Amino acid sequence: MIDCLVGHIGLKRVAKNPTSDVFINDLNGITTNQFESTREIDENDGLLSSWTTLEGRAIRSFEMDIKFNLKKYFKNHQTISTGLTGFVDDNELADHGSGKYAGWLFDVSTFAQALKIEINDIRVTLANAQNFNVKIFDANTGEELFTKAVIGVAGINIVKILQSYAIYNHNKIFVAYDTVIPIRIFNNPLVPGVISQGSIATTSTVLAKNIGASEVGMAVGYNVKCSIEEFVCSRLELFLEPFLRKLGIEFLKASRDSDDFSRYNLLDTEQSNELITEFTAEYKDLLNSTFEDLQVPDDGICFICNKAISKRVLIP
Repeated sequence: MIDCLVGHIGLKRVAKNPTSDVFINDLNGITTNQFESTREIDENDGLLSSWTTLEGRAIRSFEMDIKFNLKKYFKNHQTISTGLTGFVDDNELADHGSGKYAGWLFDVSTFAQALKIEINDIRVTLANAQNFNVKIFDANTGEELFTKAVIGVAGINIVKILQSYAIYNHNKIFVAYDTVIPIRIFNNPLVPGVISQGSIATTSTVLAKNIGASEVGMAVGYNVKCSIEEFVCSRLELFLEPFLRKLGIEFLKASRDSDDFSRYNLLDTEQSNELITEFTAEYKDLLNSTFEDLQVPDDGICFICNKAISKRVLIP
């Protein structure tokens, strides 16, 4: 998902502090008065949750539309590489002692900004049943990006993670577990020097420079893929108006069709359909005109100019 669009446009009295200072209410026919009429917004967490769901749906749809438009000018290269960081050594245990995070540091700071890294799963083989936590940190800032509690069983534990991080925003991430005694994983990264094992005290700020080298008892399944997140997020102003219409379309569809919104009776069906038609036409025109005037560098990795379609000179 394109994270910079989360919270970028607000809904008055529900999502109150959009990063763009723009509200969906700026569109003709969109109001929150009936949306929140049953009780005070501060007493109704369900409204914000419903808005978050709607926003996510709009972002995913917008992302697909962006990808479709990019295919007019660029060849589609989705997955660059895929891998598993190590393999089990059945004969030796790794014991890190107490109070440590142990895992794999992905330093992709030299990779193209248009890429993202996907963490698919982690694999831990335990000698005995033990519970543990999986965590992902931004190793530039120490920020915890993800956590998941795991009820570990003796033997192999494959834990789905399914998190992705755009390299332009997170170019060093540490995927780790807290202290258990698993069967050791051999260090066998597909990109030596970029992926490395290490551990750090749980009381320390998790920064790349503070992570000490050590063998760890975990393997990480990952992909490196092309991403449009940096493409959109570095051009937010250009995409604001098209995304506002996309959000408006999803809002109106939800008000018309979804059980989550029907009880608020935002708009009658006829008016909703008329506005959906109007916003859809505006959305297509705005998105097409944005791409017609857009110039993007051919990076040779994700954005490779499709010369059979376009011979335009591409510059930043």
